[in-house]
Amino acid sequence: MASTVKLPNVAGMFYEADPVRLTNMLQEFLANARPAISNIPRILIVPHAGYIYSGPIAASAYKQWMTCPSPQEVVILSPTHYHHLSTIASLDVNAYQTPLGKVSLNSTVIEQLVQKKLVNYRPEVFEREHALEVHLPFLQFLFKELSIIPLIVGQVDAAAVIQLLLALDDGKRLFVVSTDLSHFHSHEIAKSLDLETANWIETCQSHRLTGQMACGHFPLRGVLDYARLQKMTVKKLDLRDSSDTAGDPERVVGYGAFAIYSSSSSPSEKTQASKV
Repeated sequence: MASTVKLPNVAGMFYEADPVRLTNMLQEFLANARPAISNIPRILIVPHAGYIYSGPIAASAYKQWMTCPSPQEVVILSPTHYHHLSTIASLDVNAYQTPLGKVSLNSTVIEQLVQKKLVNYRPEVFEREHALEVHLPFLQFLFKELSIIPLIVGQVDAAAVIQLLLALDDGKRLFVVSTDLSHFHSHEIAKSLDLETANWIETCQSHRLTGQMACGHFPLRGVLDYARLQKMTVKKLDLRDSSDTAGDPERVVGYGAFAIYSSSSSPSEKTQASKV
């Protein structure tokens, strides 16, 4: 494992590069988000656009974790926007840098996933990519002690994602699925499309999801199938689009925030599998 740091791709573009302004922005988003539900979800589905567009909707998801104690380890499952990828990729570095500091990677667990052939080291897939990185400042704001397992999910079937989750879900780790919803329709059309997509997500009908509905549909399908397998509950928290925040109503991107709750508060009652 190389002793290196992954530098940010989109600081100063998708979110503030200045740590004080970034912290103030995150604080404002979370303060204005809808109140958290009493139960703490194990998995969040969160949008990944520039903060002026999707930040308020992302905050609706991340507010659910504001009462979680530190330290926390979070698995982030992201799509790729720039590479053709037929595997699940991770990074062979020790930390990911953002304006708020360095986030440690659990290099030991990532190496175990590679040895099990569940994941490949593909650092080039992380270059330019925003869909994973934009979640890090939110997580750093929430958790003063944080480690991550960053994963970019390519064009794999849901079974590959389920295997990965069975290996990683120890009843303690938290999970983020990164996805936006419909792209570049009018506000009225997007609202109708995204409501339909939200229904498929809440009812775990993963087979109905396409790339036109959710750009992160490959990781999302697998997570929803896993949720159904584990008898988990999916709840919509927020559903808006870029015209509701900062964009043109004739050409919008849809954003949804969802929480996935365990069927039992006791991890010992979950389906057991080989954990890493």
